[in-house]
Amino acid sequence: MGNRSSRNLTARMRSDLLIQALDNLSQEEFKRFKDKLSHSDFEGKGNIPRGQLENADRIDTKNLLIQFYGEIAVVEVTTDVFTQINLKDAAAKLREEREKALGPRQTSERSVNAYTVKYREHIKNEYSAIKDMNARLGENVKLNSRYTKLIITNEHRHEMQREHEIMALGWRHAEIMTEHATPITIGDLFESDDDGQSPQIVVLQGAAGIGKTLTTKKIMLDWANEELYQSRFDYVFYINCREINFDREQRSVEDLILGNCPDHNAPTKEILMTPEKLLFIIDGFDELRFSFNPSTSNLCSDPCEKQSVEIILSSLFRKKVLLKSYLIITTRPIALEKLGQCLKDERYAEILGFSEN
Repeated sequence: MGNRSSRNLTARMRSDLLIQALDNLSQEEFKRFKDKLSHSDFEGKGNIPRGQLENADRIDTKNLLIQFYGEIAVVEVTTDVFTQINLKDAAAKLREEREKALGPRQTSERSVNAYTVKYREHIKNEYSAIKDMNARLGENVKLNSRYTKLIITNEHRHEMQREHEIMALGWRHAEIMTEHATPITIGDLFESDDDGQSPQIVVLQGAAGIGKTLTTKKIMLDWANEELYQSRFDYVFYINCREINFDREQRSVEDLILGNCPDHNAPTKEILMTPEKLLFIIDGFDELRFSFNPSTSNLCSDPCEKQSVEIILSSLFRKKVLLKSYLIITTRPIALEKLGQCLKDERYAEILGFSEN
């Protein structure tokens, strides 16, 4: 209850800061502010339509800003607009008032950095051991002792070819895999291709039981041990599709993040301020029972907005929320067409089996 009250207070503070900053503008400055908003793309979310801004007063404009950019980014966006239309005093004053009301950014950064250490330790404890069918009843085994190197290829191959490999047996299976695979490592998934393009979404496909979930857990553990994606991601979050299927409550992206954390004291607002440093692992897309209707009219752009799990996931997939964040999505080949309708500019990789080396 305390966290919710704190979040509501922070939202009110941002709202008050905005209206105060807009009230301090002259009529001409306010007109220039709205004109800039209608022509500029902030936070990668496009611009607020001119028709909505044309007759908007200061309260209407404040509400449009929050609705369009979300409560976390809205003060930064407003400051950016002030700077671009040469209202430097207004920008400086808004930054000063923000620090008085919400605390200096340095404090936020220290809070995030301190929590990262705690989060890594939690992930190590959660993912270092796994259940193993071959172990004694009730006994877990070390993940690193069970994980062997996978054969992963970044070629997006024909469905019939995949089915042939899945059905093949014994030495012939290994022979086919070796023949077709151009091996890559997990660390290569987000690297630039021959055209210099680096993906934000990677689809990791493979047959049932081939090692997709084991691989995602290995990613979590290696990141926590500072052996993978260190300079790329400050936080990595795991979402189990089989479990989330049964979640009937409305959630937000912030809630999904908290579900990974050891407690509810995570500085989520500060974490969400740098989406380009976040990786979400969505494990088992083929197990989701949602329709993922192509309509985008009801998607959300605010990571703190509560919606159905289907809308929240669809907003992540379609880059309507946390545009600059990164995704790894695992799935069986059977669900590729359905998943592909939700994505744009994704990269495909396929787990073909375990290497003998």
